[in-house]
Parts: sequence; C-alpha cells; structure tokens
Amino acid sequence: GVADLLDMAELQARRIIAAIPDGTYSYTDYLDEDSPGGLPARLHLDLTIRGEEAVMDFSGSDPQLAASLNNLGVALTRLGRADEAAPVTEEALRIALAQSGERSPLAVTVRTSLAETWVGAGRIADADAMAQAALDIAQSGYAANKLLLGSTYRARARVRHAQGRSADARRDVEQAVALFGAAGKGGEGYLRLIEPLRREIEAQ
Repeated sequence: GVADLLDMAELQARRIIAAIPDGTYSYTDYLDEDSPGGLPARLHLDLTIRGEEAVMDFSGSDPQLAASLNNLGVALTRLGRADEAAPVTEEALRIALAQSGERSPLAVTVRTSLAETWVGAGRIADADAMAQAALDIAQSGYAANKLLLGSTYRARARVRHAQGRSADARRDVEQAVALFGAAGKGGEGYLRLIEPLRREIEAQ
C-alpha cells in the first residue's frame, strides 16, 4: 500500500544521502517577485549531511514575500476556503505595509484580495471598509493603472453583491469591465475572472 511505498522511498533517500560526504553545503539563488516594483528575493540553503540524515536550513533567505502569500490567499479563496485564506492574506497585508508602505500598489492589491476573502468568510463589514480603502487609494494615486483600479472596483462589486446592493454592484462591475477592457491584452485574464461575478450579479 501507500505506507509501503513511503517506507521504500525513505530507505532509498537515506541510502542516497549516506553516499554524500558529511558536511555543510551552501547554495544561493534569486527568485523574481511578481509584485509591482518587487526586487529579486534571495533563497539561501545550508544543507548539512550527517550520515543518512540531511538538515535543510533556509534561515539565510529573505523574509516571506507579500505577493506570494497574497497569491496563496487568492487561490484558497477561489477554492472556497476563505476561512483558511483570511489569516494568510492578512499576513500578506501586514508584510506589504511594512515593506512597501500604506499607499503602495502592492498594498492596494493585497487589500482588494483581502476584501474578497473576507466576503467569502462572511466578514462583510470588514470587507466593505477594506474594499473602499483600496479603491480610495487607487483612485487618488493610481488612476492610470487600469488593472489595479479595475481590481478595486471588482472587489467593491463583490462586497456590494454580498450586501444585496445589486444596482451598486452592477455599476462597479461595469466600471471594472471598462477598465480591464481599456488595458488591452493585459486585461483579458481579468475580464475572464470577473465574468462569473458579473453573471451572479445579473441573476440577483
């Protein structure tokens, strides 16, 4: 069964590790961070071999990335696991605020994600305030960034839909669709993602 396969895999792994001379081996690489203005993230490993055991130490790596945590939160929310997504996305926002500031594009992006996550978790009042804060910052500082501004309208539309405010939600979706459409090829994925929400609102 599965337990036997795992036992066999462990034995094989231990044999391979035992063939490596004892000592500490170090390696560093850099990963792209896909947030606006993100810098490459340092990933450092100290691998210590002792007999048939290996200890992996990543403590020399850069801190967690807000964008990566935000992406995980978005994925969990879309899988219907908003309660699990909420603490992940809240941590992403904490990091984004500390690393890039209250009004940064990254902080706005994470706020929109958190608003949508909180809707899924039933925290509508919190989501309302978060979505409005994201929209206010995007309107005042990033009006030319159609994808960012459109995303904040999408988040507020989701909140308003949850509040039963169909007409307001419809207006926000129309704003988001117009902004995503104006972004050209870059907005195509955003338009696909907003389509289920648009249909839900139309059916309300």
